[in-house]
Amino acid sequence: MSPDTTSLSTTRRTVLKLATRPVADALGALARLRSGPAVHAVGTSYAATLEVIGAEASARALGLPFVDEPGQYSATVRLSRAAGLPAPAPDVLGLAIRVDPDGQAEPPQDLLLDSCWPGPVGRHLIRPARAVDSGWYGSLLAYRAGDAVIHLAARGEGAQHGPLNHDSATGCRFRLLYATPRAQEWTEWATLTVQHPVERPELRFSPANDGRGIRLRVDWLRFRIPSYRTSQEQGPGGRRQPPVTLASGTVGVGAVTSTGALKSP
Repeated sequence: MSPDTTSLSTTRRTVLKLATRPVADALGALARLRSGPAVHAVGTSYAATLEVIGAEASARALGLPFVDEPGQYSATVRLSRAAGLPAPAPDVLGLAIRVDPDGQAEPPQDLLLDSCWPGPVGRHLIRPARAVDSGWYGSLLAYRAGDAVIHLAARGEGAQHGPLNHDSATGCRFRLLYATPRAQEWTEWATLTVQHPVERPELRFSPANDGRGIRLRVDWLRFRIPSYRTSQEQGPGGRRQPPVTLASGTVGVGAVTSTGALKSP
């Protein structure tokens, strides 16, 4: 690693460390004011199917079997509105995807996306939208998958007949894509099909759930998880969530409920 890269990495960690507490405190204050989660409190959960196309024999392969090899997986999806504004007012829309684990002892794989733009700059920026089944969703931050650093995205296949709200999304389909940080083009790797609504009040999503190998960097986890904690202290019953432990140590509470926030801002 070059001195310039080391300096940049150190600077990023310092900035994230300084920003963590103010952001968490702000979200906690908002959660207390709303008597509930600070963001994405309004939404609906669905059963879903994730069908991976597979890229193991092409130059698109990432070195991660979950993305590279064809397969079909059971999933749970939550579609939500960040500010909870009444439809059809535009809001930042959330798409949270949980891919079920292979076994009881393994964590699930959670993919947490917000409505955004698709370009190299816009994929870092949230974008208010009206219809859950059209437009772009993205991870905003880069993830590591196998040998690559990638951004994640989903694009709805809506028919554009009018805004579709989170509570009427049965049958919606999304194309799941990834791109390297500076790439202009996206690569499709899976299709997500939304099925019927499900009642799972104890369902919790977290950026620390990386059971199938798509992982957020630890420094970003350390920044984001305290925000989850302070927001969710005002969740159902005011219950604190258990701490998330990574290889580098416990970083705080990272779980959110299916009736609560799925993403930190």
